Amino acid sequence: MHILTVVALRCVCLLLFPFLGVLGCGGEGGSEDVSIIAPRGATATLSWDAMPASPVLGYKIYWGTSSHNYHLSQDVGPNTSYTISHLQHDTQYFFAVTAYNSGGESSFSDEVTGFLH
Repeated sequence: MHILTVVALRCVCLLLFPFLGVLGCGGEGGSEDVSIIAPRGATATLSWDAMPASPVLGYKIYWGTSSHNYHLSQDVGPNTSYTISHLQHDTQYFFAVTAYNSGGESSFSDEVTGFLH
């Protein structure tokens, strides 16, 4: 069975920013910029809703510094949250998640974005 898409991605950046909404930081649907004050060693913690009624084996997080151009990724297994560390200050980041199983990998979730000061 191929997974079609991850339906929701929540982004909670630096553990200082409250819940930013489902399907995009700041509200529903689409990408919105979020201004975040980053302490030393900028990190971003992302969490997402598990795929309901689907045989998901794991998830992958993708990120980069331009929209829909993810040059980094991390397989996080069955976890539904992950903290990305060593991010640059004064940089805008774009994030997306996929789910995978024995049939393949889903399409990307809706993208979320944040600007780390």
